[in-house]
Amino acid sequence: MTKPDKSKLKYYCPRCGSTKIIDMGEKFRCPRCKRNFFKKYTRQFRGEDGLTSEDIENLTDSLTNNADLQKWDNFIEEERNDLVNKNDKNNK
Repeated sequence: MTKPDKSKLKYYCPRCGSTKIIDMGEKFRCPRCKRNFFKKYTRQFRGEDGLTSEDIENLTDSLTNNADLQKWDNFIEEERNDLVNKNDKNNK
């Protein structure tokens, strides 16, 4: 098995997926989410396997505009409030 050509390997942010990173030697910084990551603990991908800018835009749009997540948050908040109210009534 041949090792991949390191010149074609690129790091990406494990938190947001951005490939626009700032190389700092053993670490890199993601300017988008403002976090530092150690290279040895993160994955790499081959440059030719990268997503197109259109793919990335579609992905981020689907994540940021996901109404289902808001519905889920609302449901959890309602359930939490119901449990607190029941607990308050039982303690009186």
